[in-house]
Parts: sequence; structure tokens; C-alpha cells
Amino acid sequence: MSGLYGLLRPLDLLQPYRLEMGTQLANRHGKDLYAFWGTRISTYLNQRLAADRTPVVINLASQEYFKAVDQKALKARVVECVFEEWKGGKYKIISFFAKRARGLMARWAVVHKAVTPKALEKFDLEGYAFDAMVSAPHRLVFSIPAATQDRRLRVPRPDQPRQVGRALCFLPWPTQPGTMKFALW
Repeated sequence: MSGLYGLLRPLDLLQPYRLEMGTQLANRHGKDLYAFWGTRISTYLNQRLAADRTPVVINLASQEYFKAVDQKALKARVVECVFEEWKGGKYKIISFFAKRARGLMARWAVVHKAVTPKALEKFDLEGYAFDAMVSAPHRLVFSIPAATQDRRLRVPRPDQPRQVGRALCFLPWPTQPGTMKFALW
């Protein structure tokens, strides 16, 4: 999702720009980008999900960006994915790591063809694990223990070989009634 372009698909072309969704930008619809987008994003999602018997939207967007989706107009169940880190004696959402984890989950879901919220519970990249004790049907919580965090944060020295990530091609796959479509935001 983009403050300038709205919902985007993986192969949509766009020009580089810097514009946060929360930017105050007066327009004919109101004072900011939330007012500008209004119900258009929800309307588009409703059209894409119209054929599904039990439509589900998996929210892998930040709270700032998902506020642009008019949830009252959305005719689908929304499942939020939350990624927590152990810090200061309790689990917290650290925005830097949560953003990375949302991207990892999007990739994982495509590669593993996860088509139900239940299938997402198997997500286990970089030490994250589904936490059923604090999760709810509308909120899937994934946490990472402190020991795993310490290993993950180590940066290789310049003289050590580094693994280069592989390119990923996002291909659509057919969905069955009751399954979900991903909007990669």
C-alpha cells in the first residue's frame, strides 16, 4: 500500500518517491491522505474478495498504513499479524524488526502457498514462533526469544563471506472459496 499510489500489486510500475501515509496533505477530500483514500481501498478489496465465501484480509501493513483501509466498509474478516521481541523483561513490538518480519511473512506465505490464516501459524523464519497463548482469531502473535535475537543481530565482519538473498518472483495462484488473497503492502 502506498500513500501516493494506493494498493499495489507485485509487478506494478511506479516512480521512486517519499511520502508517508500519515502526511498532512490538504486535498479536496480532507486534510490528509486517509481522507483522500476514503473508502476506495476498501471498495477495491471488496471487489477482489467478492467471489470468496468467507473473505479474509491478512494485515501485514503497519498500523499507520492500515488506517487507510476503511474497516467499516470492508466486507471481510481482518487478521492482523503481530511480531514481538523480548526487551526489558517483556515482549514488545519493535517497529524496525516488525517491518522486516512482515516482509518475511509475505514471502513465506507466497513460497509455502499458505492460503488460510491457520497455515500462517507455521511461519518460523528467523526464530519467530506462533504464540497461541496471546493470539486470537483476529490477531496472530509471533514472538522471538531473547537468545535468538542476540544471534540474529550479529553482523558479519567485512572479511567474512555473506549470503546474498535470492530474488523472488511473486506469482498468483488460484484461490478456493474460504481461502485468502494476499495484498503485499
